[in-house]
Amino acid sequence: MYTLATTQQLRTRLDLETNAADERLWRALTAATERIERDSGRRFTPRLATLPHRARHPRELTLLDDLLQLQRLGNGDGRDIDLRDIKTLPAASQGSVSVLRLRGPQRFSGPDAVQVSGLWGWHERWSQAWLTGVDSLQDDPLAATATTLRVAEGSRFQAGQLLRIGDEYLRLLTIDAATHSLGIERGAQGTTAVVHSQASAIDVYQPSPAVVLLCLRLAAWLYREPDRSPAEPLPTDLSSELRALRRESAAS
Repeated sequence: MYTLATTQQLRTRLDLETNAADERLWRALTAATERIERDSGRRFTPRLATLPHRARHPRELTLLDDLLQLQRLGNGDGRDIDLRDIKTLPAASQGSVSVLRLRGPQRFSGPDAVQVSGLWGWHERWSQAWLTGVDSLQDDPLAATATTLRVAEGSRFQAGQLLRIGDEYLRLLTIDAATHSLGIERGAQGTTAVVHSQASAIDVYQPSPAVVLLCLRLAAWLYREPDRSPAEPLPTDLSSELRALRRESAAS
């Protein structure tokens, strides 16, 4: 269940009753998310991964994907490059990074691929992408294998959201309002499920507002015509907005 907007947001946009069937809403949102990410060549939710790169320049590396946060850079000679010797273009505070440039005497070298580890995805303001401290964990503790967690107030959340506790990402699947329990997918987006202590802060990811709106508009278009193929041509306005998000690979 991976969507750029939630069923509650789509239900509100379509002015549906609160008991409207979630399954059809999820199908529309999933199809819209897949179409947006496929056609734009971008992912709009962060994922943890290590991607191998071939350096074509001794001091500059053009990235194969949008990078939100660099965590490690392994040179082709088996050594790690000090992150303090790296300049990101554009500056990481301005959004996703597309180029890494070395400063000082450092050079990309060695027979093997350069290993770039970090959080990958696109966001126009990564520093503002997380709504922090939305709630706190009530379990004491939350086991690494647990698939439900308890919060102080379940109404603060929406199914489909991406949550963060420490370094682990969790996908919110269901909400039990009576018990303030959340059904979750652990270790989402390439992260690792670990034990979390009681009172740990729970953060909520906020995709770019423009991307959320585009997802809702496309999902509403699909929802109103359930027999419509997600692959057929889009209305002109939606197609134009989707083209504006397209990533042009500088490595090609």
